[in-house]
Amino acid sequence: MRHFFPWIYCLAILNSIAQTNPVGGSKISPGFYNVGRDGKLVLNTNSSEAFWTGVWQESTNGLRIQLRSWGTSVAGVQVSVSVGSTVANFLGEFSAAPNGKFAKFELRAPDGSIVPPKKGVTMESQFPQRLATSNLPRLPDGGLQNVLGFFSNGPPALLTTVKINDVFQVRTQGVYVLEVNAVIYKFETNRQHLTRVDLPSVVTKIHLFESLSD
Repeated sequence: MRHFFPWIYCLAILNSIAQTNPVGGSKISPGFYNVGRDGKLVLNTNSSEAFWTGVWQESTNGLRIQLRSWGTSVAGVQVSVSVGSTVANFLGEFSAAPNGKFAKFELRAPDGSIVPPKKGVTMESQFPQRLATSNLPRLPDGGLQNVLGFFSNGPPALLTTVKINDVFQVRTQGVYVLEVNAVIYKFETNRQHLTRVDLPSVVTKIHLFESLSD
């Protein structure tokens, strides 16, 4: 337990400085700490929700996608995208999209206009309905590279972490709206092929600062 507590504490600190807010039907779960009646922080023991400290959406099959953000005007703002499930006895083995892209990764400025990605940066892609396992990228030891390691009521698996200023040129400080549609793949029974799974759209508001450089 002595080794586990600092990990919880670090995540609690990140959650406390996150600038993430839900939009539309997106949700926020209780964080690692709740405020007790005496105003003191109390560890949240609901383990099935304690990992979902950002903004998330859940699909009808029990999969969740989550966005979390943190950062400063100097370091810039980063957004992590993760996937998992809080459904008991959730079954299935999944892989991230081989190209690391999204069906949608859209940023809207405070005036509602779409912020285009920087020149040469591509966050979105088209995805086939089915993939052959033999075509997936491999690790040096021959194992599959993008297998997602999450399980029922456990921590979500990280799809990616994006530094917003690496993707978009932020011209004006203010509250921006980020919408993400992610695609993952589920291994079929024989593990020779995978089937596309479209995760629900998740939308969040993020306070961004003007980019320091192009």
